[in-house]
Amino acid sequence: MNFHSTTRKLSVKLDYKICLDSMPYYIEATANPKYITGVEKFNVTVIQINFYNAVLELERIDQDSGWGEMLFIVQWAIYHISDYITSTATVQYRVDYDTDVKISGTSSVSAVYGEGLSPLPALQNNSLFQPRLSQERQNGHRFLVFDKTSNKLITNLDLNPKNGENDLVTVFIVYRVDNLKENIKNDASNWQGLFGTHNSGWDKFIVLASD
Repeated sequence: MNFHSTTRKLSVKLDYKICLDSMPYYIEATANPKYITGVEKFNVTVIQINFYNAVLELERIDQDSGWGEMLFIVQWAIYHISDYITSTATVQYRVDYDTDVKISGTSSVSAVYGEGLSPLPALQNNSLFQPRLSQERQNGHRFLVFDKTSNKLITNLDLNPKNGENDLVTVFIVYRVDNLKENIKNDASNWQGLFGTHNSGWDKFIVLASD
């Protein structure tokens, strides 16, 4: 692709060459001059992701000026939310609460499953049903915030990496059998988990909190 610019930054719209089932969650891109002189260096920032295309910003970083007509090779990888999580996220576990056992470890995420009556919050297009990452920190880490109304999640969860930050989110998976309690045995419809209604059996819901 040939680009030129009179300033050190240039916004470029690139169309996808394949048909996608859904809009990408994250795009990682690089751009380099095809004929490298050893001088020109560029950063690439994805500033907008659309269903059929994405907008990239080319920024020259070797000097504060534009550039003449130049042929670029643009390489990029498109991630959907589950792909992005499994390729970049890690899970940290710690077993030391109210016990003498001290066990901890870190592992990659092998799979993401969307079970229950509602989709994974991160897949929802309606921002009113999505979690948001807190501005404040607890124990040095940010955490997910809920609106506490009908167990709905609010706004967007930003999983984009930020320079100099290493945020952790702890996920607790809790199993419950509240239908076995005599007083609610015949009224299971009023009991709902975070990601679905109670199903009159062993039910599971997910609680997210700061590390």
